[in-house]
Amino acid sequence: MSQMKSLISISAAVLLLFSAGAVQSGPAPKAAPQVLYSTAYNYSSGLSGIRVRRILILPGAPDALSRTAAEYAAEELRVRLGKAAEVEYRDAFTAPLKLERLGDTLTLLVSRLSRIPETRKTPAAASPAAAPRLAFRLDLPLHPSGGRFRSRQLRIAPMNGNNRSALVVVSDPAGNRDAAVRLAVRRLVAPLRLPPEESVLYEIPDYLYDHVTVIKEPLIELDGTLLQAGFTPQLRRCEVWSIPLEENVAADRKELLEALEDQGFSEADAPRRPFAGKADPNRIDLQYDDLLRATLVIPPSAVPAGDGVTPDGSNRFLLYVSETETEPLSGKAVRRYRKEQPRSFLAAGGFRSLDDAELADTFDRLAAIPGLTLGEQLRLYRDTAGEEQRAILGDRRAKLLAAIVDRIAAMQAEPAFPGYMAQLLEAIDFATPSPGHEKQLGKLWPLVFKADAKLLLKEGKLAFSTPSSKDPNLLLVIPPLRPGGRQYYQLITPSRKASDVSRLYFSYRNLDPRGREIGNYAGSRARDAKAPSQTYNLMLEWARNPEKECYDVQLRYTAPTRRWNRFRRWRDRRRPDAGRPGQRGNFSRTEPRAGISSSASGSFRAG
Repeated sequence: MSQMKSLISISAAVLLLFSAGAVQSGPAPKAAPQVLYSTAYNYSSGLSGIRVRRILILPGAPDALSRTAAEYAAEELRVRLGKAAEVEYRDAFTAPLKLERLGDTLTLLVSRLSRIPETRKTPAAASPAAAPRLAFRLDLPLHPSGGRFRSRQLRIAPMNGNNRSALVVVSDPAGNRDAAVRLAVRRLVAPLRLPPEESVLYEIPDYLYDHVTVIKEPLIELDGTLLQAGFTPQLRRCEVWSIPLEENVAADRKELLEALEDQGFSEADAPRRPFAGKADPNRIDLQYDDLLRATLVIPPSAVPAGDGVTPDGSNRFLLYVSETETEPLSGKAVRRYRKEQPRSFLAAGGFRSLDDAELADTFDRLAAIPGLTLGEQLRLYRDTAGEEQRAILGDRRAKLLAAIVDRIAAMQAEPAFPGYMAQLLEAIDFATPSPGHEKQLGKLWPLVFKADAKLLLKEGKLAFSTPSSKDPNLLLVIPPLRPGGRQYYQLITPSRKASDVSRLYFSYRNLDPRGREIGNYAGSRARDAKAPSQTYNLMLEWARNPEKECYDVQLRYTAPTRRWNRFRRWRDRRRPDAGRPGQRGNFSRTEPRAGISSSASGSFRAG
């Protein structure tokens, strides 16, 4: 019997060994790819104002991986954006060129880099430097700009050729390349954000292109690929060229510039701007005349110092060429736009130029539209603030303002409250003391608390507690610190998180004798942390006292020195806006610095 048990045990052990061997001899799981290095850009900046209807994705190079990555980028954006915008993939190296309207189109180029950047700063879990890797680059060559094109009554955003780009390096494990490419693409397109639907946006209908004298032939002749050609309400033609890098950057750059010089282009003079930063060494602005201009983007020789990355591997030049349209929009097109699309007319700045009978009619039709957003109401109020406009509209603006105040008062517990409140204060010019502000703010006036400016000037510092109030929001006002000046105001909206109740929020503003803001900083620290150094001449610190339901406030003020005043007067004379009214600054959310948590949100105006 015992011998039988021994045989059974041996048989079971043999079966277990065979089973383990079978498991071990099966296919090993594929290693997951990892992001080794990436750079990103906030692609939403500059897109405010226009409703992007189409995103066109092109491979930036003719190789198979660039095409695959561009297709994956289109798939990713279709899922993420849904119906917010049409996403189109096109292979410009094989498909016929289309001359198309580009006023509301965002163009993206996706390219595989032929040389892999050498990264020194990689995560501890990343693959060794010798492991296979892939690198991809995303370029944003043509996009509607946040700037404005003035045309009689409208300001349509121009097409911007300032290239924005992002780079990503991923590991390329054996047998899992498709996952590596998809991971790289997801990282590249992640920063892309279109303006939210509640933003004040305008559309560009086809009839706003009718005045454009479209140029059907290429603007230049080059040994390269014309990736895109089109026109906008302010450009007769705009082009994006891809020119391969054959020998080295310096030699090919020289040859390319000589080819452009032979066609009449010369390097454009740098615009004279006070305190302008250093010129971008990877970008050359060219011009033929005042209308025909070009921008050459050179493959960068290195990523900025400190990122620990060698050349990004770009192997192609990008060239943008455009010719400006001199004919403005016709009055007929503007009137049609005003009647058929009043919301777009508002977003494009059309109300600022209306000062006749059309103003009252358009105002009434727009105000009566159901579902008008709070942002649109604020924009309508601000854009009809002219003296003649106020006389034409009568009490219409007062009724509109009352409706705006009611909507903002009802949303004090929402995260969007500080932003809308800041817009309202700017719309009524709250920085200029006026007895009419109490009536204008209505339900929001109980939030106002005025500090003693005379005592602040005398003592240089001021500490006090605000009256007890269950409302956590506070509009702290510091009356003018000099005769005829503008009042400072700080909208304080504490974090709703229980862990942040004991934090100290602070804001700095540096102001010159004329009232211009020349620096700002805001954030929060733990209450027991060392107080920040006073860098600017006005410092505000505040903390919510939940037990007393009030705010403990500290103010410090240091008057500008004579030496500082002399420097400011010298610099003011060099500014192009010398003599204009003081500028105003604001913040709605602060970015964190090392050791500082930026949970404060609010708005600050100073004059």
